[in-house]
Amino acid sequence: MINTDKIEFILGKETSEFLQILVDNFAYPDSTGFWDGNWINTRIKIKVGGFTGDYKAQLRNVDFLDFKNGLERLYDKLDGYANFNCLEDYIQIKIKGDGLGHFTAKCLANDNPGIYGHELKFSIDFDQTEIQSLTKMIDDILIGFPIKEIEQIQKNKGIK
Repeated sequence: MINTDKIEFILGKETSEFLQILVDNFAYPDSTGFWDGNWINTRIKIKVGGFTGDYKAQLRNVDFLDFKNGLERLYDKLDGYANFNCLEDYIQIKIKGDGLGHFTAKCLANDNPGIYGHELKFSIDFDQTEIQSLTKMIDDILIGFPIKEIEQIQKNKGIK
């Protein structure tokens, strides 16, 4: 059983530069549907260069699944992309591999998407050895906050 008191995704190192997503709870715990039931309340923490940030965001657990699939492709092929895109634009992560096992994550954080939000663009470099721990953290998120009506994903992608 996963301890849901501290489920997190962290890119980089807490001792230097990092992007951390701490998952708190389901935003609509009584909802069992795909569209409302898969929102999760999170806290996003960032420390890069001379900047630090900490803000709340609602993300969808479904977006972590797509991101994990992209990371697994990067681990195997070493080049290409893995993207984390969220519906509300709180955080975007675009990871590109160089074909040699080095990766750059270009990130865009937005503390309040819409006309009154503030944005921070930054990048974090890492290597292939870190991808398995990233996918493990995503697995922990999806175990602690499982996707409701997962068959809807297949339907939306035209998979039978």
